[in-house]
Amino acid sequence: MKKATKGAVWQINNNKQPNRNKRTANVTRSQIKEAATELALEAKGERVPDKPWNKAIERRQNEVRQLYKKLSDELDKTGQKEDKKLAQDVRKFLAGMPKEILTQNDEIKRRITQEAVQAKRTATVDKAPER
Repeated sequence: MKKATKGAVWQINNNKQPNRNKRTANVTRSQIKEAATELALEAKGERVPDKPWNKAIERRQNEVRQLYKKLSDELDKTGQKEDKKLAQDVRKFLAGMPKEILTQNDEIKRRITQEAVQAKRTATVDKAPER
């Protein structure tokens, strides 16, 4: 689950007024800079500093998954038809939960990488000799 962007940040980043310059919130610029720095470190083969909240996110997700599994097992044990159906639905929901945990930082790094690849393709096409 992704947290919502703060209202003020969203307003600054998504200002669609025609007479206004495109702006980026300071916090967004800071997040982009941090992600770019991490990408540069990774490209050099250097270690990216661990973020303690990533381990906390992963631990919490595992706890939630275990609770859903336990719930479905308990529902199965009751022997009632409705409970078995509900247990099956819970398992289906659990199977549909994303396995990989993507943080906002991961999304920004992915977007930077995609934009860099696209820019490289565009530059390659522009420099291609004409026949």
